This record gives sequence, C-alpha cells and structure tokens, in this order.
Amino acid sequence: MDSVTIVQMPTGPAPLWVREAWIGLTLPTATTSGGPEGHWMRPDRDILEPDQSAITIPYRPVRLTAQGFSVPIVEALDILERASPEAAAWWRAEVPGLIEAKEMFVFDAPACRLNSSS
Repeated sequence: MDSVTIVQMPTGPAPLWVREAWIGLTLPTATTSGGPEGHWMRPDRDILEPDQSAITIPYRPVRLTAQGFSVPIVEALDILERASPEAAAWWRAEVPGLIEAKEMFVFDAPACRLNSSS
C-alpha cells in the first residue's frame, strides 16, 4: 500500500492549528494509483472556525477542483492522535458523521509527498 507524508499545511475548512498538526505525518492512501486523483467528497455538516463563525459547506456531493490523495479517515485520525491528541479530538467532535461512515480525508496533492511501496 502506498502512503503519503504531509509536507506542508493542507487546505481545508479546519482551523489553522488543526491543519498544521498533519505536517510531518505519514498516512496510508486508499488507492495504489501512484498519483493524485480527483475525488468526490460529501461534507457532513458545517465546520466551525476558531472564532465560531460557521463555514458553509453544501450538503451535496462536490467535485474537488484540485487533485489529492484519499486517506482512510479512521486510520488517519489514529495517526494524528499519537502526534496531536487535541487536533484528533477536534475532528472527532466536529465531524463525527464522517468518522462513523468511515469516509476519506482528501489531502491536496501539493501538501503531500508520495511514498510508493513498490
């Protein structure tokens, strides 16, 4: 199985401190394509910024405009938990539906370095 190392802050609606916590972590990818792909993503609900102003995320499938790597959410949060329990707790509190559904995180390609198993 391929993996990616997060080499710069990923994009996304999570607070800055949560996104920074991913940097340096190596995560398993869900595909073995050897490169980034576009993915469909269904956001679960609104996510709050640290100032508590809601970021509106539509409740429908959206096509990511940038390519990225799919990472199983449960495995990613287990790895994040070891590095930053606070950041993992934020995800578990703010998007529990994604975790329960065993969805995927999609990390944008520029934030990742591919570590091929072959």
